[in-house]
Amino acid sequence: MRYAGKRYSGIVSKRYSDSQPRKQTIMTVTQINTAKSPLGEICVQLGKISDAQLVEVVAQQRQTGQRIGDILRDRGLVSARDIAEAMAVQLGVPFHDLDADPADPAVSQLLPPQAALTFVMLPVSRTDISLRLAMLNPADTEALDVAARLTGLTPEPVLAEGALLRRSLNLFYGGADGMDGTGLLLSSLYAGAFGEGDEYAAAGAMAATGSSVTPMQAAADAMGAASTPEAVEQAVLAMLSALLEEAVQIGATAISVEPQGGHALIAYRLPRRQQRRSLLRSAHTLPHAAYVALLAEIKRQAHLDIGERRRPQRGWLPPFTESGLPSIDTRVAVLPEMHGERVTLQLLRRDPVVPTLLDRFNPSHAQRDRLGSLLSRRGGLVLVTGQNWQETLYSLVTVLSQDEGANARTVLTCELAVRYEIPNTSQCVVEPLELSPEAIAIAVANAVDALQGQDPDVMMVNASAAHPRVAAAVCRVSAVAPASSPLVLVGMSAAGDSLDAAGAAAALKQAIGAEVAASALLGVYSERRLRRLCLSCRAVEEATEQMAARLGLSVGEPVYRAVGCPRCENTGYVGEFDVQEVLTCDGGFARMLRENVDAWTLRHYAVQQGMVSLKETAVARVRVGLTSPAELVAQGIV
Repeated sequence: MRYAGKRYSGIVSKRYSDSQPRKQTIMTVTQINTAKSPLGEICVQLGKISDAQLVEVVAQQRQTGQRIGDILRDRGLVSARDIAEAMAVQLGVPFHDLDADPADPAVSQLLPPQAALTFVMLPVSRTDISLRLAMLNPADTEALDVAARLTGLTPEPVLAEGALLRRSLNLFYGGADGMDGTGLLLSSLYAGAFGEGDEYAAAGAMAATGSSVTPMQAAADAMGAASTPEAVEQAVLAMLSALLEEAVQIGATAISVEPQGGHALIAYRLPRRQQRRSLLRSAHTLPHAAYVALLAEIKRQAHLDIGERRRPQRGWLPPFTESGLPSIDTRVAVLPEMHGERVTLQLLRRDPVVPTLLDRFNPSHAQRDRLGSLLSRRGGLVLVTGQNWQETLYSLVTVLSQDEGANARTVLTCELAVRYEIPNTSQCVVEPLELSPEAIAIAVANAVDALQGQDPDVMMVNASAAHPRVAAAVCRVSAVAPASSPLVLVGMSAAGDSLDAAGAAAALKQAIGAEVAASALLGVYSERRLRRLCLSCRAVEEATEQMAARLGLSVGEPVYRAVGCPRCENTGYVGEFDVQEVLTCDGGFARMLRENVDAWTLRHYAVQQGMVSLKETAVARVRVGLTSPAELVAQGIV
């Protein structure tokens, strides 16, 4: 498998500086109030139309319901270029004229064809640290992240006229002028990213380019033309290789192959962090024969039963490595359905620990002191819970492996799949006989007992302690004499009250028994991830009586709510941050665990002993405008 992309582990920073002189007709963002100006008003300020013409257009828009951009073009008052220039001002990005300043052919090759055609973006020039990208949607943070990851450069998005951009993509990558079903879908997705306002009407008219003949499609064509068993085998291997390579290039987290009756659809799962969900983007249509051959090859490589078509199956493809990327594990899940078997390939990268992982793990000074004293102990269990408990486990173990005593400390991990490679750590992978919860728990419990024979100082178990077998194993290792037992860190995947520290302690007690849990537990670290409000569009409001009672605020106290703008993809949020709570299990807490009290009583006792609760930390972030009350309600904190 070949792959020429580079790994980019930093955070994409959007810079809207124009590296080339702007034309006199283009007004800067400071000259126009872009936050409130619709497309028609910007066209007036740019000198494209007059005030009288705008009045007529607005009157027609109220009567017909058409978009202002469509009316301006239908009347011949503006051209596609004029619309693009106005949109650039509206979005606060430079406009790039591909006719006057065409893309550098050498620079265009920095992006693979599939990534450029999928996200409708074209590299036009570069510096040592930045890459100028002509785009159909400069606000597409997903596309910017893919470009940064593949090139290792900081993308500088600029807006280009749709027709010229499609023509340039066709010139450099061989894209077709016509659109297939995929092109229509992409067009609708990009139009939706701009919103439904009149000021972005041109986005809907700019059709996305159709995909060119990619290696995946070429392999499917070769599969159809194969006439011998050897040719069929070679073609299906090339098809699977091209499918995985294409998914890696565009940064997909999963691939789905869904039969539709007579053909199959291939789609990629792409992350959409600001919307707390991922996006399924269709990519290819396979003939039935190619689908059957691909399904059989996936089953063969994942060691599944090829003849079994009536029950779900799970397995793993052999790990593969692309140039410049860490090793990638591929989890396979096959599900029988009406038209055949649906296949999902989940891509799990063995990423090295990067600064961004530790930057996210950033408690307050008081919580840091409590956590530091908790992690300095030996001979006990530290429970980690929350929505992202696996990443938090890696963060904690990385902190332990990078301190001054790392060379003198034995750190071992027990993992179902290695998500991050930790320095100075022996990472052991557990391979259960089957992927049922009971078989996984048995394999993890046996591995924990085996690791104890290696005399570790710190042990991390990347499996949920919610299962009684796993909980029994980690407590058995933690409850021996403190002088010889390791510090064990294990996660707790649960829902509802178990997502906070006291609830996780109560869940552990229910899984393994009050006496064992009280003897082994040293403390609990809990975290929640909240979305950060977009500073460009957030709006202030006064706390209502109901909101004040729920959050512990004063009635009328100013708070912020999400609004939505192009820079945050109309979500109202940009980025995320964590809030934490650290519970330390002292003698009083252990006695309450043995007395079989509920989670509320445990939480009340921990707060009396100095624990800063999740709610208190989150409400403090609401007061300073980092997030909204609605986000706290959505995450179940209040």
